[in-house]
Amino acid sequence: MIAGLFTLIPVEWSTGYIYWPAFLGISVASALFAPLGAMLAHKLPKEFLKRIFGWFLLVMACDMLFSLIRN
Repeated sequence: MIAGLFTLIPVEWSTGYIYWPAFLGISVASALFAPLGAMLAHKLPKEFLKRIFGWFLLVMACDMLFSLIRN
C-alpha cells in the first residue's frame, strides 16, 4: 500500500494499490463463507476434496496457458 501512495494515476476509492470497495467485498465474503468451507472440508471425504482441488488446479493451469497462447 505504501509503495503505491505516490502513483501517477489516482483512482477514486483507493489508497495506493488498495481498491477499497474490492477489499471490503472480498473481506465480507471471506468472513461469511469461511465457516461453510470449513464445515464442508470436515464433512466431505478427503479423496473427493483432493480430486476436486486437482481438477481446479488443472483448469486454472489450462486457462493460464491459453491466455499466454492468445496473446
